[in-house]
Amino acid sequence: MNTKHSRKQSGLFLVLLTFSAVILGVASLATAQTRSFAEGPVVRRLRLYRSNKVELTPSIATTFGPVFRREALVGVSGRYHLTNAFSLGLTARGGVGMNGPVMRNLEENTPLLVDDVSVSHQLLVTDFNFSYIPIHGKFNLLSNKIYHFDFHINAGAGGALRSSDNDQLSGFRFGPAFGGGIRIFYQDAIAINFEIMDYMYSSLDAVYVDNQEADNQMGHHVLGTVGIGLFFPPEVRVSR
Repeated sequence: MNTKHSRKQSGLFLVLLTFSAVILGVASLATAQTRSFAEGPVVRRLRLYRSNKVELTPSIATTFGPVFRREALVGVSGRYHLTNAFSLGLTARGGVGMNGPVMRNLEENTPLLVDDVSVSHQLLVTDFNFSYIPIHGKFNLLSNKIYHFDFHINAGAGGALRSSDNDQLSGFRFGPAFGGGIRIFYQDAIAINFEIMDYMYSSLDAVYVDNQEADNQMGHHVLGTVGIGLFFPPEVRVSR
Protein backbone atom coordinates (compact mmCIF):
# COMPACT_ATOMS: atom_id res chain seq x y z
CA MET A 1 0.00 0.00 0.00
CA ASN A 2 2.81 2.37 0.80
CA THR A 3 4.35 1.74 -2.59
CA LYS A 4 1.05 2.58 -4.40
CA HIS A 5 0.61 5.69 -2.26
CA SER A 6 4.15 6.84 -3.08
CA ARG A 7 3.50 6.33 -6.81
CA LYS A 8 0.30 8.40 -6.60
CA GLN A 9 2.18 11.20 -4.83
CA SER A 10 4.98 11.08 -7.42
CA GLY A 11 2.44 11.20 -10.27
CA LEU A 12 0.59 14.13 -8.71
CA PHE A 13 3.89 15.93 -8.15
CA LEU A 14 4.84 15.50 -11.84
CA VAL A 15 1.42 16.81 -12.96
CA LEU A 16 1.75 19.87 -10.71
CA LEU A 17 5.33 20.46 -11.88
CA THR A 18 4.32 20.27 -15.55
CA PHE A 19 1.32 22.57 -15.00
CA SER A 20 3.53 25.09 -13.17
CA ALA A 21 6.10 25.04 -15.99
CA VAL A 22 3.38 25.72 -18.58
CA ILE A 23 1.98 28.64 -16.53
CA LEU A 24 5.43 30.16 -16.05
CA GLY A 25 6.19 29.79 -19.75
CA VAL A 26 2.98 31.53 -20.80
CA ALA A 27 3.57 34.31 -18.26
CA SER A 28 7.14 34.82 -19.50
CA LEU A 29 5.96 35.01 -23.13
CA ALA A 30 3.23 37.52 -22.25
CA THR A 31 5.73 39.65 -20.34
CA ALA A 32 8.16 39.59 -23.25
CA GLN A 33 5.43 40.62 -25.68
CA THR A 34 4.26 43.41 -23.40
CA ARG A 35 7.79 44.70 -23.04
CA SER A 36 8.32 44.60 -26.82
CA PHE A 37 5.16 46.58 -27.60
CA ALA A 38 5.84 49.08 -24.82
CA GLU A 39 9.36 49.75 -25.99
CA GLY A 40 8.58 49.69 -29.73
CA PRO A 41 7.02 52.40 -31.92
CA VAL A 42 3.37 53.32 -31.47
CA VAL A 43 2.62 52.79 -35.18
CA ARG A 44 4.16 49.75 -36.84
CA ARG A 45 4.50 48.85 -40.50
CA LEU A 46 4.27 52.54 -41.49
CA ARG A 47 4.72 53.31 -45.19
CA LEU A 48 7.60 55.79 -45.47
CA TYR A 49 6.55 57.83 -48.50
CA ARG A 50 9.15 60.59 -47.95
CA SER A 51 12.06 59.30 -45.87
CA ASN A 52 15.51 59.55 -47.57
CA LYS A 53 13.98 60.62 -50.88
CA VAL A 54 14.46 63.45 -53.35
CA GLU A 55 11.29 65.26 -54.44
CA LEU A 56 11.18 67.36 -57.62
CA THR A 57 8.03 69.48 -58.00
CA PRO A 58 7.25 71.51 -61.12
CA SER A 59 4.53 74.02 -60.23
CA ILE A 60 2.47 77.00 -61.30
CA ALA A 61 1.71 79.91 -59.00
CA THR A 62 -0.15 83.19 -58.78
CA THR A 63 0.05 86.14 -56.42
CA PHE A 64 -2.72 87.23 -54.05
CA GLY A 65 -3.40 90.73 -52.84
CA PRO A 66 -1.51 93.14 -55.19
CA VAL A 67 -3.91 95.67 -56.66
CA PHE A 68 -1.61 97.20 -59.28
CA ARG A 69 0.03 94.12 -60.82
CA ARG A 70 -0.39 90.38 -60.43
CA GLU A 71 1.96 87.62 -61.50
CA ALA A 72 1.57 84.22 -63.07
CA LEU A 73 4.69 82.16 -62.36
CA VAL A 74 6.08 78.79 -63.38
CA GLY A 75 8.82 77.10 -61.38
CA VAL A 76 10.32 74.03 -59.84
CA SER A 77 11.39 73.05 -56.34
CA GLY A 78 13.85 70.42 -55.21
CA ARG A 79 13.52 68.89 -51.76
CA TYR A 80 15.50 66.30 -49.86
CA HIS A 81 13.53 64.48 -47.18
CA LEU A 82 15.93 63.76 -44.32
CA THR A 83 13.27 61.67 -42.57
CA ASN A 84 9.58 61.02 -43.07
CA ALA A 85 8.85 64.32 -41.26
CA PHE A 86 11.77 66.72 -41.91
CA SER A 87 13.16 68.05 -45.19
CA LEU A 88 15.16 70.85 -46.83
CA GLY A 89 14.01 72.53 -50.04
CA LEU A 90 15.00 75.09 -52.67
CA THR A 91 12.49 76.77 -55.01
CA ALA A 92 12.74 79.13 -57.98
CA ARG A 93 9.84 80.60 -59.96
CA GLY A 94 9.75 83.02 -62.87
CA GLY A 95 6.83 84.69 -64.56
CA VAL A 96 5.12 87.65 -66.12
CA GLY A 97 3.03 90.43 -64.63
CA MET A 98 -0.55 91.31 -65.45
CA ASN A 99 -2.52 94.42 -64.62
CA GLY A 100 -4.42 94.23 -61.36
CA PRO A 101 -7.81 95.83 -60.58
CA VAL A 102 -6.40 99.32 -59.89
CA MET A 103 -4.48 99.52 -63.16
CA ARG A 104 -7.43 98.15 -65.12
CA ASN A 105 -9.65 100.77 -63.50
CA LEU A 106 -7.18 103.51 -64.45
CA GLU A 107 -6.99 102.29 -68.03
CA GLU A 108 -10.78 102.22 -68.35
CA ASN A 109 -11.73 105.42 -66.52
CA THR A 110 -8.68 107.72 -66.46
CA PRO A 111 -6.27 106.52 -69.17
CA LEU A 112 -4.33 109.79 -69.07
CA LEU A 113 -3.08 108.92 -65.55
CA VAL A 114 -1.62 105.58 -66.58
CA ASP A 115 1.56 107.15 -67.90
CA ASP A 116 2.03 109.03 -64.62
CA VAL A 117 2.29 105.84 -62.55
CA SER A 118 5.22 103.45 -62.36
CA VAL A 119 4.41 99.90 -61.24
CA SER A 120 6.58 96.90 -60.42
CA HIS A 121 6.16 93.15 -60.51
CA GLN A 122 8.13 90.05 -59.54
CA LEU A 123 10.23 88.57 -62.33
CA LEU A 124 11.75 85.88 -60.11
CA VAL A 125 10.75 84.47 -56.70
CA THR A 126 13.02 82.09 -54.84
CA ASP A 127 13.42 80.62 -51.38
CA PHE A 128 15.34 78.09 -49.29
CA ASN A 129 13.27 76.54 -46.53
CA PHE A 130 13.03 73.90 -43.84
CA SER A 131 9.85 71.79 -43.78
CA TYR A 132 8.18 69.84 -40.99
CA ILE A 133 5.20 67.47 -41.28
CA PRO A 134 3.12 67.50 -38.06
CA ILE A 135 0.19 65.51 -39.50
CA HIS A 136 0.02 62.67 -42.00
CA GLY A 137 -2.46 59.92 -42.66
CA LYS A 138 -4.79 58.48 -45.26
CA PHE A 139 -8.39 58.80 -46.40
CA ASN A 140 -10.82 56.78 -48.45
CA LEU A 141 -12.43 58.44 -51.46
CA LEU A 142 -15.91 57.11 -52.34
CA SER A 143 -14.98 53.71 -50.87
CA ASN A 144 -12.90 53.14 -53.97
CA LYS A 145 -9.27 53.99 -53.24
CA ILE A 146 -7.13 54.97 -50.26
CA TYR A 147 -4.95 58.08 -50.62
CA HIS A 148 -2.11 59.04 -48.28
CA PHE A 149 -1.61 62.71 -47.41
CA ASP A 150 0.40 65.06 -45.22
CA PHE A 151 0.16 68.61 -43.91
CA HIS A 152 3.52 70.41 -43.97
CA ILE A 153 4.87 73.70 -42.60
CA ASN A 154 7.67 75.62 -44.37
CA ALA A 155 9.96 78.30 -42.94
CA GLY A 156 13.12 79.84 -44.31
CA ALA A 157 14.51 82.77 -46.31
CA GLY A 158 13.45 84.04 -49.70
CA GLY A 159 13.43 86.96 -52.05
CA ALA A 160 12.21 88.40 -55.31
CA LEU A 161 13.73 90.12 -58.30
CA ARG A 162 11.41 93.02 -59.11
CA SER A 163 11.19 94.91 -62.39
CA SER A 164 9.93 98.41 -63.15
CA ASP A 165 10.67 101.44 -65.30
CA ASN A 166 11.42 103.23 -62.02
CA ASP A 167 14.76 102.38 -60.41
CA GLN A 168 13.27 102.83 -56.93
CA LEU A 169 10.97 99.85 -57.52
CA SER A 170 13.52 97.58 -59.19
CA GLY A 171 16.12 95.18 -57.83
CA PHE A 172 16.37 92.08 -55.68
CA ARG A 173 14.57 92.14 -52.31
CA PHE A 174 15.35 89.67 -49.51
CA GLY A 175 13.46 88.56 -46.39
CA PRO A 176 11.90 85.69 -44.45
CA ALA A 177 9.58 83.21 -46.16
CA PHE A 178 7.06 80.91 -44.55
CA GLY A 179 3.91 78.96 -45.38
CA GLY A 180 2.48 75.49 -45.62
CA GLY A 181 0.38 73.12 -47.64
CA ILE A 182 -1.02 69.68 -48.21
CA ARG A 183 0.49 66.85 -50.24
CA ILE A 184 -1.80 64.08 -51.56
CA PHE A 185 -0.17 60.95 -52.95
CA TYR A 186 -1.84 59.83 -56.16
CA GLN A 187 0.65 56.98 -56.47
CA ASP A 188 3.61 55.83 -54.40
CA ALA A 189 6.00 58.19 -56.20
CA ILE A 190 3.61 60.90 -57.45
CA ALA A 191 1.85 63.51 -55.30
CA ILE A 192 -0.26 66.61 -55.86
CA ASN A 193 1.05 69.51 -53.79
CA PHE A 194 -1.00 72.58 -52.79
CA GLU A 195 0.89 75.37 -50.98
CA ILE A 196 0.58 78.95 -49.74
CA MET A 197 3.86 80.85 -49.27
CA ASP A 198 4.33 84.33 -47.81
CA TYR A 199 7.46 86.30 -48.77
CA MET A 200 8.16 89.29 -46.52
CA TYR A 201 10.44 91.97 -47.94
CA SER A 202 10.60 95.72 -48.37
CA SER A 203 9.11 97.07 -51.61
CA LEU A 204 6.57 99.33 -53.27
CA ASP A 205 4.01 98.26 -55.85
CA ALA A 206 3.60 101.66 -57.49
CA VAL A 207 4.68 105.32 -57.31
CA TYR A 208 4.12 108.48 -59.32
CA VAL A 209 6.74 108.88 -62.02
CA ASP A 210 8.01 112.20 -60.63
CA ASN A 211 8.26 110.88 -57.05
CA GLN A 212 11.97 110.88 -56.23
CA GLU A 213 11.68 110.01 -52.51
CA ALA A 214 9.59 106.86 -52.47
CA ASP A 215 10.19 104.76 -49.34
CA ASN A 216 9.98 101.01 -49.67
CA GLN A 217 7.87 99.36 -46.97
CA MET A 218 7.99 95.89 -45.47
CA GLY A 219 5.03 93.90 -46.73
CA HIS A 220 3.56 90.47 -47.40
CA HIS A 221 3.74 88.94 -50.87
CA VAL A 222 1.60 85.79 -50.93
CA LEU A 223 1.81 83.07 -53.56
CA GLY A 224 -0.62 80.21 -54.09
CA THR A 225 0.90 77.22 -55.87
CA VAL A 226 -0.10 73.82 -57.21
CA GLY A 227 2.47 71.28 -58.33
CA ILE A 228 3.17 67.64 -59.08
CA GLY A 229 5.76 66.04 -56.80
CA LEU A 230 7.94 63.28 -58.26
CA PHE A 231 9.83 61.14 -55.72
CA PHE A 232 13.15 59.36 -56.28
CA PRO A 233 13.74 56.50 -55.71
CA PRO A 234 10.10 55.56 -56.38
CA GLU A 235 9.98 52.52 -54.06
CA VAL A 236 8.25 53.00 -50.69
CA ARG A 237 9.95 51.47 -47.66
CA VAL A 238 7.93 50.09 -44.75
CA SER A 239 8.99 50.68 -41.15
CA ARG A 240 9.23 47.87 -38.59
